[in-house]
Amino acid sequence: MKLIALLLCLGLASCAKHLDCIVLDKLNPGSTTLAEAVALLGQPTRTAAAPGGAVVEWVGTRHINTGGGTTTALKLTFGPDGKLVAKDCSTKVTAPLIKEPAA
Repeated sequence: MKLIALLLCLGLASCAKHLDCIVLDKLNPGSTTLAEAVALLGQPTRTAAAPGGAVVEWVGTRHINTGGGTTTALKLTFGPDGKLVAKDCSTKVTAPLIKEPAA
């Protein structure tokens, strides 16, 4: 049973879209719409109402075999006209796990 759960998790992780801050170059304030962002990035992780618009966030994690990895968060703010107002991206790197040598 645990093996099936592990395989399901691995299968879902392999289908997840990798996020990279470079994608922000394809999004233009004043013209990009939320529908265009979703077409490019997939369904957002979070959406929150903001005064006159919305803040939408995509979060993706990429793991490496040694236990480390990266987490990238893209945050887009849309105005009342549905157009992109601001864009932000951050990536957090997690160091690999290092096992102590056997005594």
